[in-house]
Formats: sequence, structure tokens, C-alpha cells
Amino acid sequence: MRVALVAVAIAVVLAGCGGDTYTPGDPTPEPDACEAEAGPFDLTLGGALAETITFELPSCVPAGEGWSATYPGSGDWELILDVPEPVLDELVTEGVSATLTRAADPIVWSAAAGTFEAQRFEPPEPPCGEWTVNALDDGEGAFVTVSPQPIPLRCG
Repeated sequence: MRVALVAVAIAVVLAGCGGDTYTPGDPTPEPDACEAEAGPFDLTLGGALAETITFELPSCVPAGEGWSATYPGSGDWELILDVPEPVLDELVTEGVSATLTRAADPIVWSAAAGTFEAQRFEPPEPPCGEWTVNALDDGEGAFVTVSPQPIPLRCG
């Protein structure tokens, strides 16, 4: 009987009963966009524009059946994200659009395709998560890429 109890105790310890524990060498999970440090971040433009822009956290407002987030950027740049009403932890692939403008420049760069994943969303509060965007187009055949992606959405 005593041998059986010792064997069960050893099996419980080896199995990690009570939850997984960290073992050196285990990958450390990346924080999601909602847990990441708040503050300015840089996006690098490529293609027709080669520039790095520092963006602040966006201001977010309800927009019809979704949300609009406006990121103010250095050099009078502004990045606007429009997303339909998200579902928590579901990848939204339709209705996501982005617009990039600069106050001194009449060109508007836009893309009607992208993705958004809400990692936190409790209406009436704005969603928090990450988004991607395809190359932005000026409407005359020039394109701009944005990196790195995904881009955090954490309303300030």
C-alpha cells in the first residue's frame, strides 16, 4: 500500500498536477496588444514613400456599425483605421480599411483590405487588438507598404 501511494505521489509531481509550471527554455508568450506597453510606436513606409513615422495611441470613436481610430503621427501624418463591429477573438476580414494622409500633402493613401482581431471588446468601450493592412494606394498607381505588422489598436 505504501509503495502504491509513493508511486501516485511521484506520478502527480511528474505530471505537473495543479497547473503547468515554467521550465527554463520554454517560450515566453508575447503580450497581446491590450497588455503591451502603451506609448508611441514607429511604422516604416516602403514603396512610393520611404519614411519612418512615429505614431501616438489613437483616439477611437463609434462610426456607424463599427469603430474609427485616428493615430496622430510625426510630420503631420495621420493614420485612420475603420473596422466593423468586432467579435472577440474573431478575425475580421471584411470592411477593414485604412487611410494615411499628411496635412501638407493632398495625396490620400488608402486600402480597403486588411484584418482586425479584437483581443478585448466590451461595448460601449472601443475594441483593443491588432490589425493588418495591404499596401496603401494613392489612386494613381503608386503604392505604400506599412511595417511592422500587425499594428496595435489600443485607444488612448
